[in-house]
Amino acid sequence: MIGLLFRVYLAKAAQKQCLTQSLMEKEEHWRYRIVLTIPIHKAEKWNSVLQEPENAKLLSELGLLTIPEYEIMVATINGQELPALSMTPFSDLPFRVFDSKDGTQTYTHGPLSHIEHFSDISSYITGFGADIATLTQSGIILSRDSISFAALPDGSMRLFFYDLQDMTINNSTNKDNLRAGYSGLIVSMLDNIFDYQQLMRFEEQGYDFRERMDLSQKLQAIAN
Repeated sequence: MIGLLFRVYLAKAAQKQCLTQSLMEKEEHWRYRIVLTIPIHKAEKWNSVLQEPENAKLLSELGLLTIPEYEIMVATINGQELPALSMTPFSDLPFRVFDSKDGTQTYTHGPLSHIEHFSDISSYITGFGADIATLTQSGIILSRDSISFAALPDGSMRLFFYDLQDMTINNSTNKDNLRAGYSGLIVSMLDNIFDYQQLMRFEEQGYDFRERMDLSQKLQAIAN
């Protein structure tokens, strides 16, 4: 019997309070899981969170990268039983995840920090095209909050998907519009994983709205 450490996030109003709880489980080694708990009075939100494991399973079956392990469970916090969603943390994944949702941050040592000129960006994002094609062909609609970037050990890049409670599927949606929407969104989100000085250099080189649109169209062509 060894301890299984849970990092527990309790939703309180607009913020989340991080707690740590040590539980006893039969394990051969230490494992770490993230547990998201939602107060009972937020049942509607919790019901949407319950869809995340199934959504992740569907994306995984389509060959997309997402959280590999989910478990709906009950966590006891300060003597109170709360519904919880346990998932594999990013640190246990076989690749690095770069969260691109926060526009206030950049990565000093990001996956594309070695690029000297913006014209080379397109050669590093071809993997995104296949992922966009899969989403588009399946009619899968995701928000910005569900999309991040994965840097694989071989140096390639893929899209990574989590926070999937708002995912929907609409096979009647216009595929061209969906493809264009994803391509433009991905290109705009790239700014958040460039090193700040690198991004400033790109803009001095002429990486403006028009160039971003051109990159988005290249990505659309790959995804077509």
